[in-house]
Amino acid sequence: MINLLPPSFKESIRQEENLRLLAILLVLLFLFLLSLSFLLVSLRIFLGGEIKIEKAKLVVQEETLDKHKEQEVIKSLNWDVLNTVRVYRRQVQLRAVFASLTDNLPNSMIVENFSYTPSSEVVVKEETKIIPAKLMLSGFAPTREILFSFKQNLETDSLFKTVTFPPSNWVNSQDIIFSVSLELES
Repeated sequence: MINLLPPSFKESIRQEENLRLLAILLVLLFLFLLSLSFLLVSLRIFLGGEIKIEKAKLVVQEETLDKHKEQEVIKSLNWDVLNTVRVYRRQVQLRAVFASLTDNLPNSMIVENFSYTPSSEVVVKEETKIIPAKLMLSGFAPTREILFSFKQNLETDSLFKTVTFPPSNWVNSQDIIFSVSLELES
């Protein structure tokens, strides 16, 4: 086909085409920038939500960690308190033991040695067994009758669980060097 349009008219058509092309390109660029801005805004909203979720998770984990730490501290303190209570339960007031011994000891007897072993706990096959406190005495008794009265006094005393005199104490009738083993009541 032969183009019979004058050159000025051809030039104006070309300029119109270029303007249309430029307008289309500008519209496309505008639409691209608009869609890019919508994409960035939605990405910002999404990431903001994710950040808030992660912050909430972090706060929950910190609270959980703090609670675990607090629980560990509480468990440790409870264990310390339990051990302290156990020690106080096993503790025997030696003042009461001395008072009882002086009340039960006849005036003519002399105690020369005194040995005290506190109570203790032993774990056997996951079972806790309490070994009671023990007291060992040795001394001098002028007669067998006085030593026998001392034995009876100790046996009637509720502070002592078991009273054990060895048979060698009863051999001599006078000037007896005695020993006695006492197990204290818990």
